[in-house]
Formats: sequence, C-alpha cells, structure tokens
Amino acid sequence: MNIVPFTVKWTPRGLKRLRDRQDWIEHESCSHEIAAAWADRIIAAADNQLPDFPRSGRIVPEINREDIRELIVEHTTRVIYKVKRASCDILSVRRSREHIGPSLHSL
Repeated sequence: MNIVPFTVKWTPRGLKRLRDRQDWIEHESCSHEIAAAWADRIIAAADNQLPDFPRSGRIVPEINREDIRELIVEHTTRVIYKVKRASCDILSVRRSREHIGPSLHSL
C-alpha cells in the first residue's frame, strides 16, 4: 500500500504573516540574512514534518478543532495550519505568546 504524502500549501494570509514576522525580525536584528534564515527554517519545518505527519501538530487551544493544528517551531513560533483531505494549508504564523484573532476562529 502506497501512502501519498500530504501537500503543504501556504495560504495568502499565511504567507503575509510569515513575511510580516520576517520584516519585524529584519528590523529588530538589522540583518536581512538573519530574517531570511529564520523564514527558511519555518518553511523547512512545515515542509519536513507535515507531508508525512499532518496531524502531528497539536490542536490549537483557542479554536479546539481537530482540523486546525499548530507546529511550534524554535520554541517561539506557531505555524497554524488546517488539515484537509490531501493537504495542510498554512493559515498563519505567530509568536508563541500571541493569541489567535477572531478571523481564524471562523474557519
């Protein structure tokens, strides 16, 4: 039996949140290289884990739905995603202390 890996898809909102956070890191660190390396690590974490283990992230506590999960990356970043039939759609990237806004509650 062949198991087909899930596809990782970045939604426009997910990409915007990733880029916003990357811009903040670049501003704070005064280094484009540091910020770009951080973004690369976040993308790699999702790409390496989710295709084979789509339900490995924990259920997002604020939403409490089986299909909305999060990876905690580098202890400081929440990669929030929705598990679909054959894909994991990245919905948002947030600091680990940052709570989910109302826009994600309605998914």
